[in-house]
Amino acid sequence: MRIFGHERHLPEEPDICGSAIDLINSARSGTKAISIATIFIDAGKSSQPHYHKFMEEIYYFLEGTGRVIVGSETFDVDPGAAVFIPIGVLHQVINSSNARLKFVSADSPSFDPADIYYP
Repeated sequence: MRIFGHERHLPEEPDICGSAIDLINSARSGTKAISIATIFIDAGKSSQPHYHKFMEEIYYFLEGTGRVIVGSETFDVDPGAAVFIPIGVLHQVINSSNARLKFVSADSPSFDPADIYYP
């Protein structure tokens, strides 16, 4: 069981949004209620629009600028912004800058790739 995670020591892996470093998740630590990952989206790229039937998320932005679409609302984001993604709501993250977009995704319950649904 790993109860500590650090970006320096974990691999960056392909993710629905671009790439991710899973810091704490059910596979690594055994947690069932929550997981946390650092997500990266390259300049000019975006995640695929998707939703989750069981998981809610909070995104906290660290670097870059972009837009987050949550249902019918669009939010401009930059470092310090946070966005809540409710269960069952279609959402997408768009990197509208010339730099890499970096944010933290806190998911509850713990992220499960089987809970990704496309419209």
